[in-house]
Amino acid sequence: MGRVDKSGFGVSSDKPYSWVQSAVVLIRSVQRRGVRRTIERIRRELAFPTTVPGRVVRPLAREIVALVRRPQADAYVSGDAVIRSMAIDRDVLVAFYDLAVQPVTYDFAWFLCLADLERVEKGLTRLVVLFVPGGCAGVREEAEDYDRAVGLAERRARVQRMLVPMTELIPRCEAILLDQRESALVVAARAGGLYPRRYDPAFPLVHNSADLNNAARGQEVRRLVAPTSALESVEAWITEYCSGARIVTITLRECAFEPGRNSDIQAWAKLSVELEALGYQPVFVRDTEKVGTSSPLPIAEAIFHDGASRRVDLRMALYARAEFNLSVNNGPAALQWLGAGVRYATFKMHTPVAAGTAYGAMRSRGFAEGSDLHFAGLCERWIWEPDRIEVLRPVVAAMIAAVESEARPCNMQNASNRASSD
Repeated sequence: MGRVDKSGFGVSSDKPYSWVQSAVVLIRSVQRRGVRRTIERIRRELAFPTTVPGRVVRPLAREIVALVRRPQADAYVSGDAVIRSMAIDRDVLVAFYDLAVQPVTYDFAWFLCLADLERVEKGLTRLVVLFVPGGCAGVREEAEDYDRAVGLAERRARVQRMLVPMTELIPRCEAILLDQRESALVVAARAGGLYPRRYDPAFPLVHNSADLNNAARGQEVRRLVAPTSALESVEAWITEYCSGARIVTITLRECAFEPGRNSDIQAWAKLSVELEALGYQPVFVRDTEKVGTSSPLPIAEAIFHDGASRRVDLRMALYARAEFNLSVNNGPAALQWLGAGVRYATFKMHTPVAAGTAYGAMRSRGFAEGSDLHFAGLCERWIWEPDRIEVLRPVVAAMIAAVESEARPCNMQNASNRASSD
Protein backbone atom coordinates (compact mmCIF):
# COMPACT_ATOMS: atom_id res chain seq x y z
CA MET A 1 0.00 0.00 0.00
CA GLY A 2 1.14 3.54 -0.66
CA ARG A 3 1.75 5.81 2.30
CA VAL A 4 -1.05 8.29 2.84
CA ASP A 5 0.38 11.78 3.11
CA LYS A 6 0.04 13.53 6.48
CA SER A 7 -1.79 16.39 4.81
CA GLY A 8 -4.80 14.10 4.51
CA PHE A 9 -5.11 14.46 0.74
CA GLY A 10 -3.69 12.08 -1.81
CA VAL A 11 -1.06 9.38 -1.53
CA SER A 12 2.66 10.09 -1.55
CA SER A 13 3.70 6.99 -3.44
CA ASP A 14 5.28 6.49 -6.85
CA LYS A 15 3.14 3.40 -7.58
CA PRO A 16 0.56 3.71 -10.40
CA TYR A 17 -2.36 2.76 -8.17
CA SER A 18 -1.75 5.84 -6.04
CA TRP A 19 -3.85 7.74 -8.56
CA VAL A 20 -6.80 5.45 -7.87
CA GLN A 21 -6.30 5.84 -4.15
CA SER A 22 -6.13 9.61 -4.55
CA ALA A 23 -9.47 9.58 -6.36
CA VAL A 24 -10.97 7.59 -3.50
CA VAL A 25 -9.47 10.02 -0.99
CA LEU A 26 -10.90 12.93 -2.99
CA ILE A 27 -14.42 11.49 -2.90
CA ARG A 28 -14.14 10.84 0.82
CA SER A 29 -12.77 14.33 1.34
CA VAL A 30 -15.84 15.84 -0.35
CA GLN A 31 -18.08 13.76 1.87
CA ARG A 32 -16.20 14.67 5.03
CA ARG A 33 -15.16 18.30 4.42
CA GLY A 34 -17.76 19.52 1.98
CA VAL A 35 -17.19 20.88 -1.53
CA ARG A 36 -15.87 24.30 -0.52
CA ARG A 37 -13.16 23.03 1.83
CA THR A 38 -12.17 20.31 -0.61
CA ILE A 39 -11.71 22.84 -3.41
CA GLU A 40 -9.54 24.93 -1.11
CA ARG A 41 -7.49 21.84 -0.26
CA ILE A 42 -7.03 21.07 -3.98
CA ARG A 43 -5.96 24.65 -4.61
CA ARG A 44 -3.33 24.40 -1.87
CA GLU A 45 -2.15 21.05 -3.19
CA LEU A 46 -1.62 22.49 -6.67
CA ALA A 47 0.23 25.51 -5.26
CA PHE A 48 2.32 23.53 -2.74
CA PRO A 49 2.21 19.86 -3.78
CA THR A 50 2.75 17.26 -1.06
CA THR A 51 1.65 14.22 -3.08
CA VAL A 52 2.73 12.47 -6.28
CA PRO A 53 -0.45 13.44 -8.19
CA GLY A 54 -0.06 17.01 -7.02
CA ARG A 55 3.55 17.21 -8.23
CA VAL A 56 2.60 15.68 -11.60
CA VAL A 57 -0.46 17.86 -12.21
CA ARG A 58 1.09 21.12 -10.98
CA PRO A 59 3.07 22.00 -14.18
CA LEU A 60 -0.01 21.46 -16.38
CA ALA A 61 -2.22 23.43 -14.01
CA ARG A 62 0.33 26.22 -14.02
CA GLU A 63 0.27 26.50 -17.81
CA ILE A 64 -3.54 26.52 -17.88
CA VAL A 65 -3.74 29.23 -15.22
CA ALA A 66 -1.13 31.31 -17.07
CA LEU A 67 -3.16 31.18 -20.30
CA VAL A 68 -6.37 32.11 -18.52
CA ARG A 69 -4.80 34.90 -16.51
CA ARG A 70 -2.79 36.58 -19.25
CA PRO A 71 -5.75 38.48 -20.73
CA GLN A 72 -6.75 39.51 -17.20
CA ALA A 73 -3.23 40.78 -16.54
CA ASP A 74 -3.18 42.76 -19.79
CA ALA A 75 -6.48 44.37 -18.86
CA TYR A 76 -5.59 44.98 -15.23
CA VAL A 77 -4.72 48.60 -14.51
CA SER A 78 -2.58 49.09 -11.44
CA GLY A 79 -3.05 52.26 -9.42
CA ASP A 80 0.67 52.29 -8.69
CA ALA A 81 2.62 54.34 -11.24
CA VAL A 82 5.89 52.75 -10.10
CA ILE A 83 4.53 49.30 -10.97
CA ARG A 84 3.35 50.46 -14.39
CA SER A 85 6.67 52.07 -15.33
CA MET A 86 8.69 49.18 -13.95
CA ALA A 87 6.72 46.61 -15.91
CA ILE A 88 7.83 48.13 -19.22
CA ASP A 89 11.44 48.82 -18.22
CA ARG A 90 13.45 46.27 -20.18
CA ASP A 91 16.65 47.06 -18.30
CA VAL A 92 15.33 45.66 -15.01
CA LEU A 93 15.24 42.18 -13.58
CA VAL A 94 12.18 41.81 -11.36
CA ALA A 95 12.62 39.35 -8.50
CA PHE A 96 9.50 38.17 -6.68
CA TYR A 97 9.94 37.32 -3.02
CA ASP A 98 6.59 35.70 -2.34
CA LEU A 99 5.78 35.90 1.35
CA ALA A 100 3.09 33.25 0.92
CA VAL A 101 5.89 30.66 0.92
CA GLN A 102 9.18 32.47 1.65
CA PRO A 103 10.47 32.98 5.22
CA VAL A 104 10.97 36.35 6.90
CA THR A 105 14.54 35.54 7.91
CA TYR A 106 18.13 36.17 6.88
CA ASP A 107 17.70 33.36 4.35
CA PHE A 108 16.54 36.20 2.13
CA ALA A 109 20.25 36.91 1.55
CA TRP A 110 20.54 33.72 -0.54
CA PHE A 111 17.57 34.80 -2.65
CA LEU A 112 19.10 38.24 -3.22
CA CYS A 113 22.39 36.79 -4.45
CA LEU A 114 20.62 34.32 -6.74
CA ALA A 115 18.49 37.11 -8.21
CA ASP A 116 21.50 39.34 -8.78
CA LEU A 117 23.35 36.53 -10.54
CA GLU A 118 20.32 36.16 -12.81
CA ARG A 119 20.47 39.90 -13.51
CA VAL A 120 24.14 39.64 -14.51
CA GLU A 121 23.47 36.61 -16.71
CA LYS A 122 20.75 38.51 -18.58
CA GLY A 123 22.94 41.60 -18.96
CA LEU A 124 20.48 43.88 -17.13
CA THR A 125 21.58 46.90 -15.11
CA ARG A 126 19.10 47.03 -12.21
CA LEU A 127 17.40 44.66 -9.82
CA VAL A 128 13.96 45.31 -8.36
CA VAL A 129 12.70 43.06 -5.58
CA LEU A 130 8.92 42.85 -5.23
CA PHE A 131 7.64 41.56 -1.91
CA VAL A 132 4.40 39.77 -2.70
CA PRO A 133 2.06 39.58 0.34
CA GLY A 134 1.21 36.20 1.82
CA GLY A 135 -2.14 35.02 3.06
CA CYS A 136 -1.45 35.20 6.80
CA ALA A 137 -1.61 38.96 7.45
CA GLY A 138 0.87 39.50 4.64
CA VAL A 139 3.34 36.72 5.51
CA ARG A 140 3.29 32.94 5.47
CA GLU A 141 1.81 30.70 8.14
CA GLU A 142 4.48 29.05 10.29
CA ALA A 143 4.66 25.90 12.38
CA GLU A 144 3.39 26.25 15.93
CA ASP A 145 6.80 25.99 17.61
CA TYR A 146 8.26 28.73 15.43
CA ASP A 147 5.17 30.89 15.80
CA ARG A 148 5.47 30.70 19.58
CA ALA A 149 9.06 31.94 19.41
CA VAL A 150 8.59 34.48 16.60
CA GLY A 151 4.97 35.59 16.51
CA LEU A 152 2.98 36.98 13.62
CA ALA A 153 3.40 40.63 14.66
CA GLU A 154 7.18 40.19 14.87
CA ARG A 155 7.38 38.48 11.48
CA ARG A 156 5.40 41.30 9.89
CA ALA A 157 7.70 43.88 11.51
CA ARG A 158 10.76 42.02 10.21
CA VAL A 159 9.68 42.56 6.62
CA GLN A 160 10.33 46.28 7.05
CA ARG A 161 13.15 46.01 9.59
CA MET A 162 15.12 43.16 8.04
CA LEU A 163 14.12 42.20 4.51
CA VAL A 164 13.67 45.60 2.89
CA PRO A 165 16.98 46.99 4.29
CA MET A 166 18.82 43.91 3.03
CA THR A 167 18.10 44.96 -0.54
CA GLU A 168 20.41 47.93 0.10
CA LEU A 169 23.30 45.46 0.31
CA ILE A 170 23.00 44.77 -3.42
CA PRO A 171 24.22 47.63 -5.63
CA ARG A 172 21.62 48.95 -8.08
CA CYS A 173 18.78 47.26 -6.23
CA GLU A 174 15.48 48.62 -4.93
CA ALA A 175 12.56 47.13 -3.04
CA ILE A 176 8.80 47.51 -3.51
CA LEU A 177 6.16 46.10 -1.17
CA LEU A 178 2.99 45.19 -3.02
CA ASP A 179 -0.41 45.66 -1.41
CA GLN A 180 -2.06 42.88 -3.40
CA ARG A 181 -1.01 39.78 -5.27
CA GLU A 182 -2.73 41.02 -8.46
CA SER A 183 0.03 43.59 -8.88
CA ALA A 184 2.54 40.75 -9.08
CA LEU A 185 0.42 39.25 -11.85
CA VAL A 186 0.72 42.46 -13.86
CA VAL A 187 4.49 42.59 -13.59
CA ALA A 188 4.95 38.88 -14.26
CA ALA A 189 2.94 39.19 -17.47
CA ARG A 190 4.77 42.25 -18.81
CA ALA A 191 8.32 42.34 -17.43
CA GLY A 192 11.27 41.35 -19.58
CA GLY A 193 13.32 39.55 -16.92
CA LEU A 194 11.86 37.57 -14.03
CA TYR A 195 13.26 35.71 -11.07
CA PRO A 196 12.23 33.01 -10.41
CA ARG A 197 11.86 32.47 -14.13
CA ARG A 198 8.24 32.23 -15.27
CA TYR A 199 7.01 33.30 -11.84
CA ASP A 200 3.26 33.11 -11.27
CA PRO A 201 1.63 34.25 -8.00
CA ALA A 202 -0.76 31.29 -8.22
CA PHE A 203 2.22 28.94 -8.02
CA PRO A 204 4.84 30.60 -5.80
CA LEU A 205 8.24 29.00 -5.39
CA VAL A 206 10.65 28.72 -2.46
CA HIS A 207 14.31 29.37 -3.22
CA ASN A 208 16.92 26.83 -2.20
CA SER A 209 20.38 27.84 -1.01
CA ALA A 210 21.72 24.78 -2.85
CA ASP A 211 21.10 26.65 -6.11
CA LEU A 212 23.58 29.35 -5.12
CA ASN A 213 26.09 26.85 -3.75
CA ASN A 214 25.97 24.92 -7.03
CA ALA A 215 26.11 28.10 -9.15
CA ALA A 216 29.24 29.13 -7.30
CA ARG A 217 31.62 27.20 -9.50
CA GLY A 218 33.40 29.78 -11.63
CA GLN A 219 31.17 32.69 -10.60
CA GLU A 220 31.42 35.45 -8.01
CA VAL A 221 28.35 34.76 -5.93
CA ARG A 222 29.14 36.81 -2.83
CA ARG A 223 27.09 39.80 -3.87
CA LEU A 224 26.42 41.59 -0.56
CA VAL A 225 28.24 44.90 0.00
CA ALA A 226 27.87 47.33 2.91
CA PRO A 227 26.71 50.84 1.94
CA THR A 228 29.38 53.54 2.16
CA SER A 229 27.45 55.48 4.79
CA ALA A 230 27.27 52.40 7.03
CA LEU A 231 31.00 51.74 6.64
CA GLU A 232 31.77 55.32 7.63
CA SER A 233 29.51 55.04 10.67
CA VAL A 234 31.16 51.80 11.80
CA GLU A 235 34.62 53.29 11.30
CA ALA A 236 33.73 56.23 13.53
CA TRP A 237 32.29 53.85 16.15
CA ILE A 238 35.48 51.75 16.19
CA THR A 239 37.58 54.87 16.66
CA GLU A 240 35.42 56.04 19.57
CA TYR A 241 34.72 52.80 21.42
CA CYS A 242 37.64 50.55 20.44
CA SER A 243 40.39 53.16 20.10
CA GLY A 244 40.93 52.04 16.54
CA ALA A 245 41.95 48.52 17.61
CA ARG A 246 41.75 45.46 15.38
CA ILE A 247 38.28 44.07 15.97
CA VAL A 248 36.84 40.58 15.87
CA THR A 249 33.07 40.18 15.97
CA ILE A 250 31.33 37.48 17.98
CA THR A 251 27.69 37.11 17.01
CA LEU A 252 25.63 35.47 19.74
CA ARG A 253 22.57 33.35 19.13
CA GLU A 254 20.11 33.63 22.03
CA CYS A 255 16.87 32.59 20.34
CA ALA A 256 13.87 30.90 21.93
CA PHE A 257 13.39 28.83 18.76
CA GLU A 258 15.54 25.67 18.76
CA PRO A 259 17.57 26.80 21.79
CA GLY A 260 19.94 23.86 21.32
CA ARG A 261 21.52 25.89 18.51
CA ASN A 262 22.33 28.83 20.80
CA SER A 263 25.84 30.03 21.58
CA ASP A 264 27.86 28.55 24.44
CA ILE A 265 28.11 31.81 26.37
CA GLN A 266 30.84 30.61 28.74
CA ALA A 267 33.06 29.43 25.90
CA TRP A 268 32.73 32.69 23.98
CA ALA A 269 33.40 34.72 27.13
CA LYS A 270 36.66 32.80 27.70
CA LEU A 271 37.67 33.24 24.09
CA SER A 272 37.04 36.98 24.20
CA VAL A 273 39.44 37.38 27.13
CA GLU A 274 42.09 35.42 25.21
CA LEU A 275 41.55 37.52 22.09
CA GLU A 276 42.11 40.71 24.05
CA ALA A 277 45.37 39.31 25.40
CA LEU A 278 46.47 38.76 21.79
CA GLY A 279 45.74 42.37 20.85
CA TYR A 280 42.31 41.97 19.29
CA GLN A 281 39.15 43.72 20.51
CA PRO A 282 36.12 41.41 20.59
CA VAL A 283 32.86 43.12 19.64
CA PHE A 284 29.70 41.22 20.52
CA VAL A 285 26.56 41.40 18.38
CA ARG A 286 23.42 40.12 20.05
CA ASP A 287 20.06 39.05 18.66
CA THR A 288 17.90 42.07 17.90
CA GLU A 289 15.32 41.09 20.50
CA LYS A 290 17.98 40.93 23.22
CA VAL A 291 19.27 44.49 22.78
CA GLY A 292 18.64 46.48 25.96
CA THR A 293 18.45 43.41 28.21
CA SER A 294 21.14 42.48 30.73
CA SER A 295 24.36 41.07 29.33
CA PRO A 296 24.58 37.27 29.32
CA LEU A 297 28.38 37.37 29.59
CA PRO A 298 30.19 36.74 32.91
CA ILE A 299 32.70 39.51 32.12
CA ALA A 300 32.28 43.18 32.94
CA GLU A 301 34.13 44.94 30.12
CA ALA A 302 32.50 43.37 27.09
CA ILE A 303 31.79 45.70 24.15
CA PHE A 304 28.50 45.35 22.27
CA HIS A 305 27.50 47.02 19.01
CA ASP A 306 23.77 47.49 19.54
CA GLY A 307 23.40 49.38 16.28
CA ALA A 308 24.55 46.32 14.35
CA SER A 309 21.96 44.23 16.19
CA ARG A 310 19.20 46.61 15.13
CA ARG A 311 20.25 47.64 11.61
CA VAL A 312 21.18 45.34 8.76
CA ASP A 313 23.42 47.88 7.04
CA LEU A 314 25.51 48.47 10.18
CA ARG A 315 25.75 44.72 10.81
CA MET A 316 27.04 44.17 7.28
CA ALA A 317 29.50 47.05 7.62
CA LEU A 318 30.80 45.76 10.95
CA TYR A 319 31.36 42.28 9.50
CA ALA A 320 33.15 43.78 6.50
CA ARG A 321 35.36 45.98 8.69
CA ALA A 322 36.33 43.26 11.20
CA GLU A 323 39.57 41.32 10.91
CA PHE A 324 37.38 38.22 11.07
CA ASN A 325 33.96 37.16 12.35
CA LEU A 326 32.96 34.33 14.66
CA SER A 327 29.55 32.84 15.36
CA VAL A 328 27.48 29.70 15.55
CA ASN A 329 25.20 28.72 12.69
CA ASN A 330 22.45 31.34 12.83
CA GLY A 331 20.51 33.66 10.54
CA PRO A 332 22.82 36.72 10.52
CA ALA A 333 25.80 34.52 9.60
CA ALA A 334 24.41 34.53 6.06
CA LEU A 335 25.68 38.12 5.75
CA GLN A 336 29.18 36.84 6.50
CA TRP A 337 28.96 33.89 4.12
CA LEU A 338 27.61 36.01 1.26
CA GLY A 339 29.42 39.28 2.00
CA ALA A 340 32.16 40.20 -0.45
CA GLY A 341 35.58 39.82 1.19
CA VAL A 342 34.26 38.96 4.66
CA ARG A 343 36.34 36.53 6.74
CA TYR A 344 34.46 34.17 9.03
CA ALA A 345 34.44 30.95 11.00
CA THR A 346 30.97 29.59 11.74
CA PHE A 347 30.74 26.88 14.38
CA LYS A 348 28.06 24.38 15.33
CA MET A 349 26.86 23.92 11.77
CA HIS A 350 25.22 20.68 12.87
CA THR A 351 23.03 20.40 15.94
CA PRO A 352 21.37 16.97 16.31
CA VAL A 353 18.69 18.24 18.71
CA ALA A 354 17.50 20.94 16.27
CA ALA A 355 15.54 20.00 13.17
CA GLY A 356 16.79 23.03 11.22
CA THR A 357 20.45 22.00 11.43
CA ALA A 358 20.16 18.21 11.52
CA TYR A 359 22.19 16.45 8.84
CA GLY A 360 19.07 15.65 6.81
CA ALA A 361 17.98 19.28 6.77
CA MET A 362 21.45 20.47 5.83
CA ARG A 363 21.69 17.94 2.99
CA SER A 364 18.30 19.04 1.65
CA ARG A 365 19.74 22.53 1.34
CA GLY A 366 22.77 21.26 -0.56
CA PHE A 367 25.31 21.16 2.28
CA ALA A 368 27.19 17.91 2.82
CA GLU A 369 28.37 16.96 6.30
CA GLY A 370 31.75 18.48 7.12
CA SER A 371 31.83 20.66 4.00
CA ASP A 372 32.43 24.33 3.38
CA LEU A 373 30.57 26.40 0.84
CA HIS A 374 31.78 25.75 -2.70
CA PHE A 375 32.76 29.38 -3.03
CA ALA A 376 34.53 29.67 0.35
CA GLY A 377 38.04 31.09 0.17
CA LEU A 378 40.82 31.40 2.71
CA CYS A 379 39.58 32.22 6.20
CA GLU A 380 36.02 31.36 5.22
CA ARG A 381 35.10 28.14 6.97
CA TRP A 382 32.25 26.16 8.43
CA ILE A 383 33.14 24.22 11.56
CA TRP A 384 30.62 21.45 12.15
CA GLU A 385 31.68 20.74 15.73
CA PRO A 386 30.06 22.50 18.75
CA ASP A 387 31.39 25.85 19.96
CA ARG A 388 33.33 24.41 22.89
CA ILE A 389 36.42 26.33 23.96
CA GLU A 390 38.74 23.47 22.94
CA VAL A 391 37.29 23.70 19.41
CA LEU A 392 37.32 27.50 19.26
CA ARG A 393 40.96 27.98 20.28
CA PRO A 394 42.82 26.18 17.45
CA VAL A 395 40.48 27.54 14.80
CA VAL A 396 40.94 31.12 15.98
CA ALA A 397 44.69 30.60 16.26
CA ALA A 398 44.80 29.50 12.61
CA MET A 399 42.68 32.49 11.64
CA ILE A 400 45.00 34.93 13.42
CA ALA A 401 48.06 33.34 11.86
CA ALA A 402 46.55 33.72 8.39
CA VAL A 403 45.43 37.29 8.97
CA GLU A 404 48.86 38.33 10.19
CA SER A 405 50.70 36.56 7.40
CA GLU A 406 49.07 36.64 3.98
CA ALA A 407 51.48 33.99 2.74
CA ARG A 408 50.15 31.34 5.13
CA PRO A 409 46.89 29.50 4.35
CA CYS A 410 44.02 29.68 6.78
CA ASN A 411 43.56 25.96 7.35
CA MET A 412 40.91 26.18 10.03
CA GLN A 413 39.16 22.97 9.05
CA ASN A 414 42.30 21.00 9.82
CA ALA A 415 42.64 22.89 13.09
CA SER A 416 39.08 21.92 13.98
CA ASN A 417 39.71 18.29 13.11
CA ARG A 418 42.77 18.29 15.36
CA ALA A 419 40.69 19.75 18.21
CA SER A 420 38.10 17.02 17.79
CA SER A 421 40.70 14.27 17.93
CA ASP A 422 42.47 15.67 21.00
